[in-house]
Amino acid sequence: MKPKPAHLGQRYGAQFEDESSRATTARCEQRVADYVESFHTRNGFSRERMTPKAARAFDAALLDMMRPWSASGFVRGETRTSVVWGVPSGGSHAG
Repeated sequence: MKPKPAHLGQRYGAQFEDESSRATTARCEQRVADYVESFHTRNGFSRERMTPKAARAFDAALLDMMRPWSASGFVRGETRTSVVWGVPSGGSHAG
């Protein structure tokens, strides 16, 4: 069960009055080569942590794995963003 926005604040030790939320989904598209390269910006796959041979092998394996989803040379997906806001219970706010 997806938590309601009011439960999100409680999860982090906060309670809010007049709480609202907004979510949006954006479609995105990225060249497969850029998608593969993006993995090298992540901690475990950075080029500094891999030998050149290991990086080439990783790139080849990921390109092969992505082939069914990237016939056009691009991968497509969606990114979902949620924003929750409110006034802390018992607190004051400028207004």
